[in-house]
Amino acid sequence: MNSENSERPVFAPGIRVFQMLTSMNPWHFLWISIVLSEVLTALMSLLLKGSVRYDYLLTGGVVSLIVAGVVIFLLKAMMQVRLDNINLREEVQFQSLLMENNARSALRA
Repeated sequence: MNSENSERPVFAPGIRVFQMLTSMNPWHFLWISIVLSEVLTALMSLLLKGSVRYDYLLTGGVVSLIVAGVVIFLLKAMMQVRLDNINLREEVQFQSLLMENNARSALRA
């Protein structure tokens, strides 16, 4: 089996979304999530209670801030693990090439 095929991701759309989210500025992600939370809170308040209540908006904003902070932390941690894995793979490849070249030069001498 070709080694190129074995390294291809199985779920490519998920990886694209992950890359998009991790490349995004964390503060933009935070503000977008708060705004979306406020809009959804206002809509749900209108649908369920018939009016927008400020305490609902405040609670929705605080909850959104906490959730967005946790999501940003997790995304950055996952991206760091991914980058560490890539760096480790490159280091292993470099070390194996170095050892192979040393073995070849030892056989020539």
